[in-house]
Amino acid sequence: MEVVEGALVLVADGSEEMETVTAIDVLRRAEINLTVAKVGGGGLECVMSRGVKLTADVQLTPDEPLPQMIVLPGGLKGAETFANSELVLKMLLRQKAADGYIAAICASPALVLAKHGLLEERATCYPSKKDKLGHRYIDEAVVEERK
Repeated sequence: MEVVEGALVLVADGSEEMETVTAIDVLRRAEINLTVAKVGGGGLECVMSRGVKLTADVQLTPDEPLPQMIVLPGGLKGAETFANSELVLKMLLRQKAADGYIAAICASPALVLAKHGLLEERATCYPSKKDKLGHRYIDEAVVEERK
């Protein structure tokens, strides 16, 4: 399985603006090779959770190269889109098998990672979704799961 250097930020209609743009900005400032990939149909434009429009670099496809890191921003509708996408699930399973990094923000740890059994230890998420994490929930701003 080929792993390419860099990061892949997933985005969908309803993704949270600040979580998406801040992740993109920090990774680009760090000069990390980055692709923003849209999940779901309707072209490359996304209407974010507060109405801001963002244009992805590419549409997520099954042949998307596996990056060193996949970033899943939050935003309820966007996280639900990720959670319901077979393509995203397959990519996350490939990422885990390759021992790559997965960064999930806000609602995504609960709605995407927990739903598909991709959490091994503890995690945090948007407080109203903590029941989805069960005993794995920890009330901290950032939680890192070691490999």
